[in-house]
Amino acid sequence: MSRQRQDRALQTRAAIVRAAAEVFAEQGYAGASVTKITERAGLTMGAMYFHFKNKAALAREIVVGQPDRVLPRHESVGLQRAVDITLTWAHQIREDPVLLAVRGW
Repeated sequence: MSRQRQDRALQTRAAIVRAAAEVFAEQGYAGASVTKITERAGLTMGAMYFHFKNKAALAREIVVGQPDRVLPRHESVGLQRAVDITLTWAHQIREDPVLLAVRGW
């Protein structure tokens, strides 16, 4: 696969994840449909199913990826690390739909 196609595939996957996170945050997991997600992403069902087996796999991707999105600015250890992660999460959740997605679950 060419570098350009790889980049486009990564962008498509990221668009699906973001759209799903927004729909999950707004309507909850049960209220979110694959159709609503693909419409929000501006993509086809084929693109969705190329990247994810089903809605559950997409939700799992969101949950599993959340810790990687919350990286405190400074290195710390022990209890201070837990505090730093919590504060970073609290600030980022206001702007990052992927972190907010589980609100409706």
